Amino acid sequence: MSSAPREVFWHVYIPYEVFVDVCHYMTEIGYKRTIGDLTGTVLREWPLESRRKGKAGGSQMRPITSGYQWKRLFLPEGTMLRTVFKHRSYVAQLNGDQLLYEGEAMTPTDFANMHGGARRNAWRNLWLLFPAEHEWKLADDCRSTRPSRTIRKDEDVWR
Repeated sequence: MSSAPREVFWHVYIPYEVFVDVCHYMTEIGYKRTIGDLTGTVLREWPLESRRKGKAGGSQMRPITSGYQWKRLFLPEGTMLRTVFKHRSYVAQLNGDQLLYEGEAMTPTDFANMHGGARRNAWRNLWLLFPAEHEWKLADDCRSTRPSRTIRKDEDVWR
């Protein structure tokens, strides 16, 4: 007499906030299975989906090659920039290597000063939303505090 293989379970630790958000969403959409079933499904499907996207050229793990270099801060393509003036928000987005606001290419400083005058500090007046992130960050908090580094002409920068 043969018996079915016994299922083995493993504990997975996730941040409490993620757990609560997922539970609320499961309730909201009427998901009837357990969070353990959902976790198993997601973990089973993720490698398959990633491999499928990789073969189709849509891998999310490809290197970032386009974006905007703003002094010592690199803004990858898809980054959104937001400024607020007189309780109104204005949003620009990086498309390729250009920052576009209403179809017009500009610098972050131009965008910050477009509304509110020409003396605004873009680092302190722009909020950034990077691709695949969910929280806006003040540009000033994102820039490097390390001193500038210069590269000699004969230096190998790919080391």
